[in-house]
Amino acid sequence: MERGFAAKTALLTHERGGPTLQIHCRDFDATSQNQTQLFWKKTTGWNCIYSTTYSLEMPNIDLRQYIDECASFLLKGAAEKVDYLDQIFQMAQLHQRVSYLPAAGFKRPFSLSAQKTTIRLALRLWAANRLLMKGWEICGHERLGMKTVDRMESPLYGSVPAPRVLQNQLDHLLESEIIETERRLLKNLQKLIKASDRISWVATFLAIAIVLHVMERDAWRLLYWVHHKEQVRYFKYLPNVLLMNLRSTPGDTLSSLMHW
Repeated sequence: MERGFAAKTALLTHERGGPTLQIHCRDFDATSQNQTQLFWKKTTGWNCIYSTTYSLEMPNIDLRQYIDECASFLLKGAAEKVDYLDQIFQMAQLHQRVSYLPAAGFKRPFSLSAQKTTIRLALRLWAANRLLMKGWEICGHERLGMKTVDRMESPLYGSVPAPRVLQNQLDHLLESEIIETERRLLKNLQKLIKASDRISWVATFLAIAIVLHVMERDAWRLLYWVHHKEQVRYFKYLPNVLLMNLRSTPGDTLSSLMHW
């Protein structure tokens, strides 16, 4: 499959001005037409552009650091907003900066470090889901033969998308990281909930809120095309059940939690 050409190094990203991932890849001879087509969907059906054929030189890339950096980058946007969901992410950031727990007359079953780990895993899950929906684009000098998309009807307009096979490989790694992160996160959450320790309630609430948001967002990703084909280019969210429940709660729930 490989042509034997020297490996090329490229920089990829999901957010312009955001974190980058350096990858090493090689050109290969296509064995299927799908490997040379990069698709997107709009209301009139599927469209595609030509894709060069590059694959990862080393398929086992650890994406955890990149995902965590993207989470920090995405959280900066949340800090500038005032809706309930963004307040939850702001609180998660504040909790990550807490340096002590209130004194107690008995041994706490979970340390502050364990609580921070739980929230960090929740944020990693959220960021990885966002990246999976966004798609990879090239941001460095080496473009791997790909061109800037100049078709205004395309959601890829103005970007230099990564080659099809390369994107598939990297998305598979993202999905694998999502599975592992979710497994670790739910295991930690189960322990926190069963402990019934008041001091960990804030961390538990924040982690569960983020997980529910990810689940709703992922469900929207899978169902949106079926129910909202006419709005495909606008990427509006389906109603967020979690936030609706928070808004119906008497009093300023989030402010109370901030000073718990």
